Amino acid sequence: MPLGFLSSPSSPFDEIVERATAEVLPCENWDLILSINDKINESGVKGAKACLLSLKKRLNHRDPHVILLSLSLLDSCVCNCKVFQQEAGCKEFLNELKSKAKGSNAKIAEKSREVIKKWVDEYKMMNFAPLYNELKNEGYDFTSSDNKKAKNSQIALLESKLKEEEDLNKAIQMSLKEQTARTSAQTYGSTTLYPMASGSAKQSTTSGRRVKALYDFEAAEENELTFRAGDIITITDDSDINWWKGSNSVGEGLFPASFVTADLSIDVEQLNSMEKKKSVQFDENVKVETIERKSVETPTINSDKLSRCLEMLQNADPTGDRLDPPELLDLEQQSVAMGPLIDAELANNDKQINQLSDVNAKLMDALNLYHTTMSDASALTNMTFPYVPSSPQHSAQSVLSQMPPSTPYQPFPGQISSTPQTSYTTGNIAPS
Repeated sequence: MPLGFLSSPSSPFDEIVERATAEVLPCENWDLILSINDKINESGVKGAKACLLSLKKRLNHRDPHVILLSLSLLDSCVCNCKVFQQEAGCKEFLNELKSKAKGSNAKIAEKSREVIKKWVDEYKMMNFAPLYNELKNEGYDFTSSDNKKAKNSQIALLESKLKEEEDLNKAIQMSLKEQTARTSAQTYGSTTLYPMASGSAKQSTTSGRRVKALYDFEAAEENELTFRAGDIITITDDSDINWWKGSNSVGEGLFPASFVTADLSIDVEQLNSMEKKKSVQFDENVKVETIERKSVETPTINSDKLSRCLEMLQNADPTGDRLDPPELLDLEQQSVAMGPLIDAELANNDKQINQLSDVNAKLMDALNLYHTTMSDASALTNMTFPYVPSSPQHSAQSVLSQMPPSTPYQPFPGQISSTPQTSYTTGNIAPS
């Protein structure tokens, strides 16, 4: 702490403010901060001035961590204590806060400007507005580092998305250009001699290849070929894996490659009839049982049914090779219906246990009180009170009146008495 504050006047808030802004704290202790707020609200203007004095000392501490914690405490006091807000808005403290907002320590300056902006923008505290406008006009940034990082990350993400879209558009354009160039080259090649020769050579390699149609196909375009199932088609071009070109008695055109087969011996009609006759067959040896649903009963807790249901579920076959018992479904439904009743019974048991615990605690307290009272009474009965005579005239009479009757000392037979016997009367005390 600076030497200038060694002579600063003490404040009743010094101890709690120092604990709330201690150097060893890793972060804000909000329990202490809120207790300081409550203490300010209870003590009024006097407490607000005392707390502000303690905060000034901590804001001028040599440790930047202490100053940051003090700014958090200051922010909480300003936002939660109206009387403290008025005291913090004085010119002297605003000048000190301005020095922190313009200071060389980046974290302290950023934190100071952040709380000032918060007070003005969110809480509409106009007594801090002149300081906020002054700093803003001088070009100071009021954005926190966390917001800057988030904004920068959003900008970087947006830039990466834009770059991806740009690269995708470039790839699409290049693909379109290549496709256009390929189409134009094919169109140009059809008018030249050498491509015609290569094309005729290709057709000659595929000429004579015949396929059989598996399904009917109706041409939807002018360049497509119509055929029926079982027709023989001569392939003229199979360069594309999906659409081939061929001819039959109807004409020449394109058709789907998956609609034909190279096996000319296949019986298409038998194949289609087999596909149409596909159906589900049932085993006649399977015994079909009809389970009669019992009438809906009022659910009651039955431990035997629960045990049977658990046993059936544990013995069930998850593969489905072995059928479940017919009554398992009903037992499951009945067990599920017992759920609310079991919950209610457990809640009732918990309530009774809590009541018994309370009664037991009260009984133990009563027994402890009884034993304590009996011990005190026994100690009071056995207690001896020393006698202090007030005057020599009636000392013997007072002693005689307070003492219980006792048997005079008698020695055992044959024993010589070494203690003189004394007898008492209501008058004077005289030796015997």
